[in-house]
Amino acid sequence: MFPGKNRKNKLWESIKAFLWQGMSPDKLALTVMFGTALGIIPILGVTTVLCAAAALCFRLNMLLIQAINYFVYPLQLLLFIPFIKLGEFLFYGQNVFPFSVGEIIRMAKESWWGTVHQFWLSNLMGVMAWFAVCIPLCLLLYFFTRFISRRYVARRITGYFP
Repeated sequence: MFPGKNRKNKLWESIKAFLWQGMSPDKLALTVMFGTALGIIPILGVTTVLCAAAALCFRLNMLLIQAINYFVYPLQLLLFIPFIKLGEFLFYGQNVFPFSVGEIIRMAKESWWGTVHQFWLSNLMGVMAWFAVCIPLCLLLYFFTRFISRRYVARRITGYFP
């Protein structure tokens, strides 16, 4: 009746098959874990390369890990300053980074390299805070995603969908 609708369904099924090709529940859990954890690291501009390296190293689905990475990008921007503040609190016990988001943007527009040079130590502390937060986050994401995906696969095999 609608010839375009059948093509759309075939296209969608092809895309789904491509995304899930070779994906076990464990690989899916690793993909979600690495895509999310590496996607929120407080270093701007390196998440795509880090996710690609993780996908190649652990033989994960490159398209899916990059999609998750781009999906959590707003979260990376939201957590950038809190990670730095947490890192400074953990290492110094005080606020060493007194700048607001607006001031950082203004400084970056004026001199990008000067801004990077000025904040490299604070950013390093932010990465250490990210690492401390990332360990429990990764464990939670991995086991939750693995549990959900195993249930989905089991229901799909048995045909039982309540």
